[in-house]
Amino acid sequence: METIIHPIKYRIIERKITPEKSYWHFIKGKTFYNPLNLPSEGDIEFMFGTTKNKVVIELFRINGGKIGYYLVNLREKKYYYCGQDWASVKAKLRELGIGRDEPNYSRRKRLGRIEKTKKQPPKSSNKIKQLSKTQNH
Repeated sequence: METIIHPIKYRIIERKITPEKSYWHFIKGKTFYNPLNLPSEGDIEFMFGTTKNKVVIELFRINGGKIGYYLVNLREKKYYYCGQDWASVKAKLRELGIGRDEPNYSRRKRLGRIEKTKKQPPKSSNKIKQLSKTQNH
């Protein structure tokens, strides 16, 4: 599972249904930057004036408890269904303006384009060379 970085006000929840039970799994993240020293362990929902039960009720309302990943904006009380795979969570966050492509990936892509242009001379210079060769002969 790829790491997803998001603000603390968002919570990722997975709906699972097995032969034994069906449940909502509140995925715990790791805090890497907390300038206000907000409590990030325990009941984060309480900090935003709600409970896990209220969140689950709202999630069930938006999609009937369909299996997959959900995203909750706890501060603004907005609820989103992402899809059945982990990549859909990242895509939903991007849609909401959160996150970006992996910086190293986009840099490698740019460098790859630069290397291609260095190896191949521009097309216009090829035409000039061809013209000069034909004029000399």
